[in-house]
This record gives sequence, structure tokens and C-alpha cells, in this order.
Amino acid sequence: MGERERAGPGPVDLHIHTTASDGDFLPAQVVSMAVRAGLGTLAITDHNTLGGVEEAIRAGVEHDLAVISGVEISANHGELELHLLGYFVDWRDPVLRRRLADSEQEFVRVYAGRAARMRALGFRVEDADILEMRPDGSYMLKSLLDALLYHDREGGDARLDPYRKGDLAARLAFLQAYQQPGGPGHAPMEMMAAAEAIELVRRAGGVPVLAHPGTILGEGEAPAALEPLLRNLAGWGLAGVEAYSSYHPAAVARDLHAVARRLGLGVTAGSDYHGPRLKPGLELGSVAADSREVLGWLMDEAASNGQDQRGKGDGAQCGPQDPTRRPEPGRPPGGGVTPGVLARLPGRPGIRGAHLDAGDEGGR
Repeated sequence: MGERERAGPGPVDLHIHTTASDGDFLPAQVVSMAVRAGLGTLAITDHNTLGGVEEAIRAGVEHDLAVISGVEISANHGELELHLLGYFVDWRDPVLRRRLADSEQEFVRVYAGRAARMRALGFRVEDADILEMRPDGSYMLKSLLDALLYHDREGGDARLDPYRKGDLAARLAFLQAYQQPGGPGHAPMEMMAAAEAIELVRRAGGVPVLAHPGTILGEGEAPAALEPLLRNLAGWGLAGVEAYSSYHPAAVARDLHAVARRLGLGVTAGSDYHGPRLKPGLELGSVAADSREVLGWLMDEAASNGQDQRGKGDGAQCGPQDPTRRPEPGRPPGGGVTPGVLARLPGRPGIRGAHLDAGDEGGR
């Protein structure tokens, strides 16, 4: 028995950002870092874009690392801003890509509005400081706080003193003070409704999961307070919650796991890794969870949803693809996973006999 067979699936990290959105590293660099960190499986989940998935999948093939295609969609539910993770989406789905492009343009408008409001408050910041156009015409959205601190690096503006450390706590405090609704730097955003985001992910063969739900809780609220919201979202097709997150203390993660079980939802784990610039001290794979449990239900759900979408006859290639089929020369796979990934993950009864053939060599 080989080492991978004995070890089973390696550590998982299903919430990672790259330079396709606001991360520090290229998708291929993230894959190389994940290999060095000993991860078995990762998911690329950039904000409102699938732009990093193809490069990551190619790198995953090269390094024999399981890479799941994903996305993190900003959506609203009443007055709440939610982040919806979509796993195993067909990253070439034209409807999903078009709607994500619309969302990106809204983010560009809002970021420019935030910069204008901060200038009106006497801060120094230009649109170009936080909006960098890539060669393909898309935008890299940069940190407003980083831009403000750069222009005030001599420390002359005392209003920025509470945020100069630049760590996660400082960034959250800055957002709370300036960018939340009612804050002096807030610019309202027209996001897609949560129900639409869930439907988009489902239509593209993916599995919709609510990201870091603990951030929605008010001060002193217990995770059980989220049950009405989660029931509502589950009625629209939400499949799981990211119980294990860098935002959640261990007690909150355990309680979210229990809430998910009561509601029949799965759980996932992700670090929300961006790199040292935006989240210093946060490492890939730093959120511990039972990788077999996390991947098991996710694979079952993806297989089931992929079959449902193919049955609709829309021609979309959805869900995890046949792990025995290699990509054409020079062309990455079109489904939601690196070729062969499912053969390296623990077998699931709900997948065998369908279009997947899961083995038991380990991997994440």
C-alpha cells in the first residue's frame, strides 16, 4: 500500500483567492504553494470571476494536485450582504460568465464611488490606486485601506492610526468605521439576489455553499440565530455552509456544523487565503477539518447536480467530469475539476455507478 493510500485524503482548502480577483499570487503559484504545504485538494474561489480557474487546473494537472473550480459570488438577501461559494461549476458556462462580468462592472463603479467619498473626507486616494486594469480588460480590485496608508505613510493623518497595523482586525475595523451602510465612505452596491446566485451556480453544474456565515452574526449572537436564514436559502437550493473558516473560532465552527446537520446541509472548510498583503499571517490550509466528510458530501452533490443539468438538455458540461478522460492536447478540462481528481478521493456510494468512478488513493 502506497503512502497516499495509507494517508487517505490530504488537508483541504476550499476557499482561495488569486490575482484573478484580490489575491497576491497567480493561480499557478497558488497551486505550487499548495503542493509545498502538503495539501491534497484546493478550490479556486475568486470574487465574482472564473478568470483564475483555467490556469489553476493546468497547474493542477502538472503537479498532480486536485483542483476544484469555484467562485465566490457577492449577493444580497434583503439588507444582508452574503458571499456564495460555488464549487465544481463549469467555468466555461456562458450564462455564469456573463452574469459575473456584470457584477465586476458594478464593483468597479462602487470602488470608484468609495474612492470619491474618501477624497471628499480629505483623504488622498485615486481611482487608479484601487482599480488596476489587466491586459484583458478586466480589473484587479485593490484594498482601499492599503491605498490610504500608502499615501499617508509619513503618519500625518491621525484618523488612520487605528488601522496602520494592516492586519485582519484592523481591516475589519476600517470597514466597520467607513464602508458599512451609513458609514462616511459607503457607496451602495446593486448586487444580484441570493436566489439568483444559487440558481446560477446550480445551472452551471455547481454546488452552492454560504461562505463564512459567522460574519453575518451580530455581536453576542449564537450560530443558531442563522437557522431561519439558512432554511430560506436552502429552499432556493443552498447545499452547504462553510462552517470551518479563518473567521470562525472553534466553538463557532462546531455550532455551525451542528446547525448544518439539523438542516440537512453539508459543511465545507476554507481559509479565505489571499496572501500576506491583505491577510498577513493567514496560511494556505490553515483551517482544520475532516477532509473526508467535507469532500464526500460535496462530491455526491456535484455528481447529482451535474446529472440534473445534463438531463435538461442545454448542452452544458456540468459537474465533476469522468476522471479517466484526459484533456485534449493543449486544452484544459471543461468541467469543474482537475482530470483524475475523483480517482484520488475517497469513494462515495452515491457516485459509483454514475458518471464518476472514485477510487481510494487519497488526495484532497
